[in-house]
Amino acid sequence: MIVCCTYGAITDKFQPIHVYLSLFFSFGVILAAGIVMTYLGYKKNVKSKESVDDYHTPVQMPDKKTVKILLQELQKRTCQDSIKIQIEENRKPTLFESKLGGVPYWDRKRKYPTTSGGSSLMLLAQINLNEVPDNQMLPKTGMLQFFIWYDRNYGLSMQESGYPNHTYQVVYHEKIDESITEADVLSMGIKTTRDLEKEDIHGNQYNGACFPVKGEYAVSFKMEKAYMNDCDIRCDGLLHKIADELGIALDSRLKFYQMFDEYDKKYADIHESTYGHRIFGAQFII
Repeated sequence: MIVCCTYGAITDKFQPIHVYLSLFFSFGVILAAGIVMTYLGYKKNVKSKESVDDYHTPVQMPDKKTVKILLQELQKRTCQDSIKIQIEENRKPTLFESKLGGVPYWDRKRKYPTTSGGSSLMLLAQINLNEVPDNQMLPKTGMLQFFIWYDRNYGLSMQESGYPNHTYQVVYHEKIDESITEADVLSMGIKTTRDLEKEDIHGNQYNGACFPVKGEYAVSFKMEKAYMNDCDIRCDGLLHKIADELGIALDSRLKFYQMFDEYDKKYADIHESTYGHRIFGAQFII
């Protein structure tokens, strides 16, 4: 409309037809914009209403028979052998036995694990493989050890200023020399969790040391089956995939834990298979 009026003023040929055309064009633009905005508002309201309905509608629960079928298939697909580690607080381990913390077995012919700064790492756990139940995953003999640095990161290698590299190390001794004594190992000047236990009693933590174990604990082992559960972020997805493959219709919002009563034994057994200390078993992604 402004263009038409300006044109008329310049040429001195202003005609009413220009006004009509301008009004018609403007009305068309406004009408089209109104239709688009109304449509978008309607879609938004519908989507919002669907969300509200979806939120307030209870999840459709499968019957017990269906739950049993899904559970059996989930266990079948995720079952893995694991070696459960049991702590025996009333038994003191020797230098050569499996344990958490304490004085490590060490052959002095080998270089003891240290940080890049030369500080000795501390024994987190050692496993005498002769004591482990027969399995297809580990060597039959020897000593497997885990050493970490005793800082607030529990040995996790952090590339931060002031934090050394080589803050953890896994060591395997193919043969065990039983002529080595605790005195031989301690003569290297290493620090052990026994020292942390003593310092804790006296209220003095060694340079702010942080370590998962204080003291020394004997351990024993037994074979167990372990299964995936909803501690793993992949569990719900696998559950629905299994249902689709078996032709079972499930509410898309259904979560693994919702299939069971609060104290359902089946659910408790699945979780129990992943609790505590163990070697191998289900690998979780969280």
